[in-house]
Amino acid sequence: EEGYVIRFADGLQIKMKADEYVLKHRVKDSISQEKNLVELIFTDKIDDVYAVLDKDDADKVRKYADSVLHTVSEIVKQVNQIVAEQKPLINNEKKRFALEVVPQHKEYAGILFSVWDGRDARETIVKQVLNNCSTQTKVNSVRQFLGPLIWNDIYTSVNGD
Repeated sequence: EEGYVIRFADGLQIKMKADEYVLKHRVKDSISQEKNLVELIFTDKIDDVYAVLDKDDADKVRKYADSVLHTVSEIVKQVNQIVAEQKPLINNEKKRFALEVVPQHKEYAGILFSVWDGRDARETIVKQVLNNCSTQTKVNSVRQFLGPLIWNDIYTSVNGD
């Protein structure tokens, strides 16, 4: 239910919107920007969004979020595998790693070095993405971690904008 219109005898009208309606439209407005949706995904708050949206919108958000999370999982596997395979082959020499291995995977250079140093690949990706959620330009700079789907293409097709 959207809300109520109260009409007074003098002709004044007041429109009161239901809390649920207001919340739904705030969420829809927020997720219209990919940077906000990416932040919700990487802070594990995306599940809160599904309950507020109608089925079609929730399905589109879920499709995008699943694609992003799948991409991150694949990158984590790939980076962990590269480091695990290459470390013994180059005698655990970080300089050789930097010169011989990293140039073949430039888009993941920072993550490769983090894993080499013993840090968790997923946590490193999450931190890097969250540090780049303030503008769409910054989100585009970490696009390699978000996968093939572009939220604005999906969102526009949902809302017909």
